Amino acid sequence: MTSFTFFYLQQESSTYSIIQRVRIEKILLNNRTKWKRISA
Repeated sequence: MTSFTFFYLQQESSTYSIIQRVRIEKILLNNRTKWKRISA
């Protein structure tokens, strides 16, 4: 495996994890607003 491919794969995985994190945060944010609406 060349260092370029390795670098590319690392970039891909980090981008993927960032996307996953954003998605999870959005879900948590939605849940929080739902709970606020219920408790209010």
